Amino acid sequence: MKKTGFTLTELILVVVILGILMTLTVPLISATLDAWLISSAERDLTFNARLALNRVAREIRQAANITAFNVTSFNFSDVDNKNIRFYQSGTNLNIVVNNTTNSLTSFLKSAGGLYFTYYDANGTITTNSTLIRRVGIKLNLYENLGTIKKYGGNNTTADIAVESLVRFRNIK
Repeated sequence: MKKTGFTLTELILVVVILGILMTLTVPLISATLDAWLISSAERDLTFNARLALNRVAREIRQAANITAFNVTSFNFSDVDNKNIRFYQSGTNLNIVVNNTTNSLTSFLKSAGGLYFTYYDANGTITTNSTLIRRVGIKLNLYENLGTIKKYGGNNTTADIAVESLVRFRNIK
């Protein structure tokens, strides 16, 4: 009579081999998942940054009259006589159109998340509102992704910076 099946030694050997394989593959899978989480967050943050930057640039192109400006806010009226203001409040990039405030993104770095630079027709930085012909816009976005084991259990962040230089269409 022929017996079929596995001996106890064979079963123990299979369990040991599977244990070794799992010990080797779990960290690899974990590291891959962590990298995917970080790249996914950076992709989403980049999309959010570009969307906000495009809106700011589109509105600034339509400026007809600059009413107030500094490195963290920009106020103007556009060709439709709407009063528009961009400024940072905490981690929010806000737009105010005729006294109605909306947030374009809530992921700005709390310090230095929004930065404007003003240029004259020659590309020189200026502080004279009558000479401004272009506006440089820089957005620094940040998101805390929490603790990821791969990085020693420290908080991991996604940081994105996007910039644009906008030329006015209606101010010559």
